Amino acid sequence: MCRWLAYWGPPLFMEELVTKPDHSLIHQSLHAAEAKSETNGDGFGIGWYGEQSRACTAKSCPPGTMIT
Repeated sequence: MCRWLAYWGPPLFMEELVTKPDHSLIHQSLHAAEAKSETNGDGFGIGWYGEQSRACTAKSCPPGTMIT
């Protein structure tokens, strides 16, 4: 299942949104009731804007393999 998160506000570390909340995206991924694999069975991706003029991305297709 896809999970989406959007944030618009003052700069902060991604962990404040992705890993620290009690029901974080990481928690949801690891405890998905209908998942066919343990973690990120369909891959993973994240995008953000920083100081540069274009979006940064990190993505993987198979679990555990990051492609940047």
